[in-house]
Amino acid sequence: MRKFVIGLVSAAFSRLYEEEIKGNPQKLYEKDPATGAPTTIAANFINCLISMTFASKYSREYTDFFKIFYRMARCGPEVAAYLIKHKFIGRLLDFFFEKASPHNQFFRDMSDVKYVENEKPAIGLAKEEKQKVRTALDELLARRKGRTYNESYSSQRGYLWQTLCYLVRHCRLAKGSKRCDWQIGQLDLEIISEERTLLLPEAFFVLKVLEDSGSKLAMKSNTLLYSYLCYEDPKFTDTYVEAIKKGLDKEVSELRAYFKALYTLASLEDSLSDQRVRFIIVLASFNA
Repeated sequence: MRKFVIGLVSAAFSRLYEEEIKGNPQKLYEKDPATGAPTTIAANFINCLISMTFASKYSREYTDFFKIFYRMARCGPEVAAYLIKHKFIGRLLDFFFEKASPHNQFFRDMSDVKYVENEKPAIGLAKEEKQKVRTALDELLARRKGRTYNESYSSQRGYLWQTLCYLVRHCRLAKGSKRCDWQIGQLDLEIISEERTLLLPEAFFVLKVLEDSGSKLAMKSNTLLYSYLCYEDPKFTDTYVEAIKKGLDKEVSELRAYFKALYTLASLEDSLSDQRVRFIIVLASFNA
C-alpha cells in the first residue's frame, strides 16, 4: 500500500510540474500577497512537505517520506533548485545529526515555507479533522520526546541520502575551477554557510554518516556525496580519508562501505586525483 501511495503522489506531482512549472520556473516563487503562501499547487505542496520534515522522524517508515522528495526533484531542475533555495540540504542533515547540529533553530524554522490548506476539500479530511489529527500527533511527540529511530532503522534512510546527494550535485563547489563532471545540470547553485558546516564536518561526523550505510542505496549515495565534496578540496579530502581510515579498523563484515568509499573517491577526476590514488593504494594495501 505504501508503494502505491508513493507512486500515486509522485505521478500527481509530475502532472502538476508539467502543467504549472516546466519551462516557467518563476511561477514556483510567486506568492499570494495576503497569505505569503505560493500561488501554485506544486509549490504549496512542496512547502507543506518541507514543513513536515522533522515530524516524520517519529515514523518507522519515514524513508517513504524522503522518497517523495527524490521523485519530485527528479521531475526537473526547477524543483531541485526550489528545494535547495529553501534550505532542504541543511534540513536533511539537521534531521540526521539532530542535537549534534549547531543549527537546529535555523533549519527548523519553517517561516520560509508557508502554505495554505483547503478548508473544505472534495476528498480527504476537513480542516477541523486535520487539526484533531495534529493535536493527537503533538501529544504523541511530547510523550516520545528524546526518542528517535536512528539506530534501529538506519537501513531505512536510503532515500534521505539519495535525495541529499542528488541535490548537492546541483551545486557548484569549486567556483574557481573547472566544473566537476559529476555535477548535475547547469544551474551552478550555491550551498549556504550553515549547510557547509554540516556537509564538511570533522572526520568523526563523516564517519557517523558512513556508518549509516545500512542499505546499498545509502552506501552508494553517501560515498558519492562525500567524494563529490572532495572535488578540488584538499582539506576535506584529508578529513574524508581520515574517516575512512577509522572505518577500516572495524570488523571485516562492516568494511564494505569503506572500500566502496575508497573506490568512489579514486574515481573522482580533478587536480588532486594522482595524489589521492597513490594514497588510496597505500591505504588499501596496508589494510588488505
